[in-house]
Formats: sequence, C-alpha cells, structure tokens
Amino acid sequence: MSARAPLTPTALIQRAVVASRGALIMIAVTAAAVAAIAVAGPAANTAELQSDLHYRTSIAGAPVRDLVSSTTDETYSNSGNPESTAGVVARIPAALVSIHASMPAGLRAITSAGRYVLRSEGLAGQGIQASGPPDQLPRSHYLYSIEANPRLRSDTVLVSGSWPAPLATFRSSVPIQLVTTVSSAKALHWKVGQVQQLAVFGSIHPRAVKLVGTVRPRDPDADYWQLDENRLRTSVIKSIDGDSVSYFADVWMDAGSWSKVSGEFSGPTIGTWFPTSSNSLGVNGVETLRTDISRFVATAHAVDAGSQNIQLRYTTELGPVLDSYIARASAASAVLSVVEVGPLGTGAALLLLAVLSLIDRRRSATDLLRARGASGVQYRLETAALVAVGTVLGALVGAVGAAVAMGGAPVGSTVASAVLVAFVPVAVAAAAAGARPPVLLRGGVAKPSRWRWVIDAVLILLAALALLLLLQRGLSDAPAGLGVDPLLAATPLLVSAGACAIVLRLVQIVLRRLAAPIRRSSGAIGLVGRANAARTGTRFLPAFAILTDISVSIFAGSVLATNQSGIHDAAVTQVGSDLSVSAPELPESLVKKIAALPGVANLAAIDSPGAVTLDGQSQNVAVFSVDPAQLRAVESVLPASRRQFAALGTTADGHAVAYAGGFTSKLADVTRFAGSKAAAIHTVTVTDPPPKFIDGSPWLLIDSSTTPKDLGLEHDIKTALIRVTPGTDQPALQRRIQSMVGASATVASAETQITSLTGAPIVGGLSGLTLLAVVLSLLLGVLALLLSLVTGSRDRAIVLARLRTLGFTPRQATGLVGWEVGPMTVLGIVVGAVVGSVLPVIFLAAVDLSEFIGSTEPPALVLDPLFIGIVVVAFAASTVIAVIVAARLSGRGATPAKRRNEGLT
Repeated sequence: MSARAPLTPTALIQRAVVASRGALIMIAVTAAAVAAIAVAGPAANTAELQSDLHYRTSIAGAPVRDLVSSTTDETYSNSGNPESTAGVVARIPAALVSIHASMPAGLRAITSAGRYVLRSEGLAGQGIQASGPPDQLPRSHYLYSIEANPRLRSDTVLVSGSWPAPLATFRSSVPIQLVTTVSSAKALHWKVGQVQQLAVFGSIHPRAVKLVGTVRPRDPDADYWQLDENRLRTSVIKSIDGDSVSYFADVWMDAGSWSKVSGEFSGPTIGTWFPTSSNSLGVNGVETLRTDISRFVATAHAVDAGSQNIQLRYTTELGPVLDSYIARASAASAVLSVVEVGPLGTGAALLLLAVLSLIDRRRSATDLLRARGASGVQYRLETAALVAVGTVLGALVGAVGAAVAMGGAPVGSTVASAVLVAFVPVAVAAAAAGARPPVLLRGGVAKPSRWRWVIDAVLILLAALALLLLLQRGLSDAPAGLGVDPLLAATPLLVSAGACAIVLRLVQIVLRRLAAPIRRSSGAIGLVGRANAARTGTRFLPAFAILTDISVSIFAGSVLATNQSGIHDAAVTQVGSDLSVSAPELPESLVKKIAALPGVANLAAIDSPGAVTLDGQSQNVAVFSVDPAQLRAVESVLPASRRQFAALGTTADGHAVAYAGGFTSKLADVTRFAGSKAAAIHTVTVTDPPPKFIDGSPWLLIDSSTTPKDLGLEHDIKTALIRVTPGTDQPALQRRIQSMVGASATVASAETQITSLTGAPIVGGLSGLTLLAVVLSLLLGVLALLLSLVTGSRDRAIVLARLRTLGFTPRQATGLVGWEVGPMTVLGIVVGAVVGSVLPVIFLAAVDLSEFIGSTEPPALVLDPLFIGIVVVAFAASTVIAVIVAARLSGRGATPAKRRNEGLT
C-alpha cells in the first residue's frame, strides 16, 4: 500500500477555503460593504457639493455670474468723429479674444467668448428724450436707450417688418432705422413705419428715427437679456402727483452704422461681458477660482484705439457667491464626514469580527498544524492567505461597484480604499493567528493585564487630545470639497474608542458588584450567567461597534434637528415673524382690517415717524417705534436667543430702554432727543444686522409711548409683523393680505423663506445621506453584535449542552446568552447616548453652521429626545432579537461528544 502524498501549502489552503466557505462568504460580503461605504461616502459628499454649487450659481443669474464691463469711449464721446469711433469698434473683438486668452486657466474654463454691445442711454443714463409716436397718450414722456448689437439677429426673432438697414452716410437726413420688442412697441403705441424725433446732444436739431420692425427674444433666459432686463420690457413710471407718465424703452439700430451716429447722443458706452457657465464649475477648483477672479477684476485691460487706449475693468459678484458657497460647503462637508464615520467604523469592526471569528473557529485546525510541526510563520501565512481570499475579492467588488454606481469616483481614493479594506484584515489575521483566543476577542474581567490598562489609558488620552485640538483649531482651513478634515473625521472614532475602554472597565465593576446580590437570589440563571460573563469578559470590537453606532446616530439626528430649527429661526428672524407687510404707507384703518382677519393671532405695527437728532450726535437718526407688547407677541415664534429687542418696554437706571445701531461714533448709554423736552432714554447698541423693517442708518427703535410729542413726528406705519395662528393656511392668508394692500406692497412669508432655504440640493442631500447613514450604521451595529455572539457559539454550545443535561430550559438558555451581552449592551447604550449628546456640542463649537442655515448667527443646539429614544429602543430591540437568534443557534449545537475539528478533512 503506497504512502499518502504530503499536503502542500497550496492544497492546505484549498481545503481550508472549502471547509470555511461560509465564513469566507461572510468576510467577502462585509469587505464589499465596507469598501463600498469608503468609496461611496466621499463620492456622494462631492456629488452633493457639486450639485449645490451649480444650484447656487445658477439661481444667482447672469448679472451676478458674468464678468461685465461698461466703459465710456472718451475717444469719441461728444466729439462726433465717426472715424475714431469706427477704429475703436473695430478693435473690440480682437481685444476680447486676447483678454479671454490671458485669463487664468480655471476662469477661462468657465467662461465663453466675450461679447460686446454699443449703447447710448442719454445724459446720466436717464434716456434720450423722444417726441413720442404720432398717437401718443396725453401728458406722456418718452425716453429711449439706443443699442447696437452685432449679434442682434441671433439674439432675437423678427416678428414684423424688417431688420434695420445700414446708414449710407454720416449725419444723413434719412431717419435711423430701429426695431424694438413687440411688448415695447405695444406699450409705446409705436407702430411699424412711424417716425419720431430724438434730441441730439449739443444741437437744437433733432434726429429722426423710424420703427421698421418688431422683434422678440429668441431665448429670454439667455445672458444677453438677463444682464439688462430693461431690454425685455418698457418701464412705465407715474409722477408723484399722478399727472404724467414716463416711458423708458430700448431700441436697436444697425450695429455697423453706430460710428456714424454715436456722437450725436450723450453717454455712449461700450458694454462687454464674458458669459459664465455654472455647469462648468467644479468643486475641487472653487478656492483657486475665487483667487483667479480677484486677480482678474483687479486688472485693467487696454483696448488699443490708436492715439488713446480704452481701459476695460470687469466686475462680477461671482466671488461673493463662491465665498458663501465655500462657507456652506465646508459646514456640510464637516457634517457628512462625521456622519459617514458611523457606518464606516461599525463596518470595520464587523469586518474584523468576521475575520477573528474565522480564526477562532479554526483554532483546532491551527493546533493540529502546530502539532505536526508547522512553524509560526507557516500557519500565520496560511491564515493570512485564507482571509485574503475573502477580503481581496470583496474589497474589489465593493470599491469598483460603488465607483460605478456613483458615476465614477476618483480613481486614487477608490484604489486606496480597496487596498486598505483588502489587506488590513489580512495583517490582523496574521498577527492574531497565534493568539488563543484572538486578542481583540479576549475578555478582560478574569485576568486583567498591565498592558490592558496601558492600552485603555492611551485610548482615553487620544480621545481627549482629539477633542482639545478640535476645539482649539476649529474646522480645517482646507478648501471645501477637496477632502475630509482628518481630525474632524477621526475624533468620533477616537472618542468612541476611549469611551469603549471606559465601558470595558465599567462592565468589570458592574459584574463584581452584582456578584453578592446574585448569590443571595434564588435561581441559577443569574449565578451561571454572571460567572460565564466574568469568564469570557467584554469584547472590544462589539463594544466599539455599539458605541460608534449609538453615538454617531444620535449626533446625526441632533445636527439634523439643529439645522432644521436653525433654518426656521433664520427665516422667521429675516421676516420678523410668520408674515410681514411692507409698503410706502399702510393706513391705520387697513392695518386694523388685517389684524381682524381669521388666522392672524397677533400684529405689531412698526411706525416710521421720521428722523431726529440726539444730544452729542450730528447724524440724523431714523426713528422706528412699536408697541413692545405687540412686538413680543409676534416674536414669540422665535426662541428667546433670537429676540433682538426683548428689553424694549422696560427701564434701566430709571429710563426707558431703546435700541440703536449704525452709529459711526460711540453713543452714550443715556441720551436725549435734541430739541425735545421728552425724558431721556437708555440706549442699547446693537452690532448685529437689524431686521428688515429697519431700513435706515443710523437707526433708533423706541417704545411708541416714548415718542417725543414736541418734535412734530408723524404717525407713519410702513411695516406690519404678523404671527399666524397655528394650523392656518399661510399661503392663502398671504394672498388675501396681498390683495388688500395692493401690488405696491410686499408680503413676505417665513414659510416661503424656509422653502427657499431648504430648496438647495445640499440641504435635502444632507438630510437624505444622514438618515441613510443612521439606518446603515444601526444595521451594521446589530450585525456586529450578532456576529460576536456567533463567534462564541462553540464554547456556548458546550456549556448549554451540559446545562440542558442538568435540566435548563430554552428560556433559561436565552437568559444565559443575554448575560453575555446584557451588561456590555446596556452600558454601551448609556455611554453611547452620552457621547452622542456631547459630540454635537463639540462639533458646533468647532464648526460654524450659520452660513449653512442662511443666518448671521449659529443655530442653537437641539437634542431631540424622541429621536434619541427611537435610536435606543431600536438598538435594544435588535439586541434582544440577536440574543434570541444566538441562543437558538447555540441550542442546536452539538454536544461535547460530537464536536469536530473544523477546517480539516
């Protein structure tokens, strides 16, 4: 009989893979989940920031985004020299190409080719006076702006008549042919073919103009039309006494003929601009782009016009928009980085548990290998290779799948995530293969060691150091969207690890304290369960998973509640209450009618009686007065910290309190109205921006009862703040009030403001991603706890088999399993809830969310007891289910006589 060939290392690994295929599948799935979270989290973060960047720049509009220049051409202004004008105009296209080419790369990438128009808006931009159409309305005045647009035919569509023809000669007696929009022609009562006369600068002889056609915008949303909305419509302005009406409209002439007539009209300008596309903006280049814009607008760009140069200086509001976006994106990215730590940390713990569970289950096989002469290096390499079968495949599938699902995550971060998830567990497996049992599964009650105390102390010190550094340094100054702040992302994990060390020690103390009461009680469950828990000890990884799960979930819910509350408070603060009505004048009778409407709970009328001077001050001060009781009633919808004028109506040092702001020199605490015998007032200076109903600077808000009667101030209501009865249909009430006050008044709604603030993609995206992270973290935490219970199923099955022999029931067996995780879970939930409640306090001290919620003040922390209760109850219920499942699995385990070695044939 021939001898059996010895097994090679490859054959041993193949047999181990077959024998441990279930555990390896679990490892592969977990590795895929962790890799997917590691890749998808930052990618989703960047996607939300990118979407919000496009949203905020698009709603800003072309007048804010585009690079715009308007320059008076001094070479021909008032000179009437057509040759000089033609030379200037001829050089503009080449100058725009040169300017665009000289832009920094980032700025050039988001702008398209420059455009220009030639325009005359009359003296001081008030329009060129015209005689009006033949059938003009009585007591009407007509003022036009003439524009020469080289791309008029691509910007407009001809509706009637013809395009304006070129002028044959300079100062021709032939009328200048013009076109205007259909709406303007209708408003002006100017028909195609009719002639008007325009006033010529410096001449008593007018210039004839003839309307030869009407046009409409080809795309009203195009930058050309948005940059000057006067092109779209005719402005109709009535005189104060209502006796006359003025019409302001835009008309277009042939662009090639501009040099022949531009000298005849005052105020000729060259308007140039570079359209900016919000879709071309990228998150990672925002900070650089902001710097490029500042440098570009600070530079004058010369257009060679022969003997003189025209200086084009560009302006844009895109820079402040980007500044606001960077502040919002930084805050949102900070929130998301902390929230993503929850499922990532819990998933990592679950993956290590799965690896260590495999090692624990193969202890008998490892012992046999060592007994047959295998070296330590050999069986460690065999274990590492076995684990790599699951982790490498799982990490690859998870990382690539997440990258594809997210539309192409960055290759570098995808590869790095896959490598870490694939090989860190392999290294842990190689290190832990020789430990009995693996060190991270080992309990600490029975035999606490000196090194265990050292490790616990180090974890606690690292957590304290991270919190201290975060509070001192705040959020990193790194540009938004370029990556995660390492300290901010690591702090929750370090705090959870430090708290876990505390929990491990607390479990030991609790178990020792329970020893005496349990011995005095009847029944064996407590006695055996406590002894078994003390023997096995508390495991670090499941405790870490519980703490991370609970703390980050509560943190996420608290930050969401804080954001929502902050957005509501910011909106109400901006409006003043639920609704506000502003108009040049609100008659008192109308205000009383509004106050009597159904749904109006309280109304505060803001008087603007006029301006006064105060002793020691040379400035005129805009005075506003209100009934303090009414103001407090309408501001009751705000938290106390947001009520700026809470002391109004009270006294300080025997003087009525008033609020003041906007003064250039220091205002005395006690002052008087100059020229009045009214009592002195105690002023409280406000440095924060005042509410919208205060529209002067400097300003003074006083109790209406303290308004000086001897200064002749008027009773002039301009604003009414309204608190709406809960349950009222605010939009319907808003529409009704608008119909009462007329189109000239503005009715603002906090509800509309809230809708506007929450309409940004990053606000909704933050809520969705946070809730997803909480659910995923809870699920992974429960799986980690269940896997921890399954890991000890071999020894538990032996104990339960013996106890069943002694008469233990399945219910008692479940109780014993509950003792294994009960103290750890209860303490983990309690400490996790504490950590989760403290983390938002630390976070809000380090990160300013005021810009994110659209406010000048950071939001007040909101800890929602209902959400915290839901998280705690959900995890506790999941723990009970996990205990029952583990007990049932252990109950089905083999008796000691039927045990078998795993991993060998």
